[in-house]
Amino acid sequence: MSLDILINNAGISGLSADRIEAEGYMTTMRVNALAPMLIAQTLYDNLRQSTPKKLVAITGIMGSTSNAAGSKYACRASKAALNNGMRGLSRAWARDGILVALLNPGYVQTEMVKGQVGFISADECASVPYRWDRGAHAGHEWRFSGLSRCEDSLVNV
Repeated sequence: MSLDILINNAGISGLSADRIEAEGYMTTMRVNALAPMLIAQTLYDNLRQSTPKKLVAITGIMGSTSNAAGSKYACRASKAALNNGMRGLSRAWARDGILVALLNPGYVQTEMVKGQVGFISADECASVPYRWDRGAHAGHEWRFSGLSRCEDSLVNV
């Protein structure tokens, strides 16, 4: 069975904001970094059989090594690992025409950030269409980024 697009959207922020705890750290790494890679690998043949062939992973500013601040260490490390894993898949799967993208929707008000103020609501973010028609091609990683709003911006990373 062919699969046109696979979106890996699961994620957790970690169990502790300022402490490094082995169990919580490993759980965060498994959910945020390992699970999307395993799912992509499992569905690789299904993506290959499709015409659009798109793999998307939801990331965030927490995965940026250049913007790494303190706290939420497990979340930061797991999203950085996800970004690098997707970069590797992008290059490896280019031969099959599979486009790999990282989607950073910005700081969206969700249950995960309950008690904090997100920049935009989940409904507002979901209402913005993302386009793939700006010369995106397999073999390059693409990131949709909306740091203050869910903007339609596609950048080569």
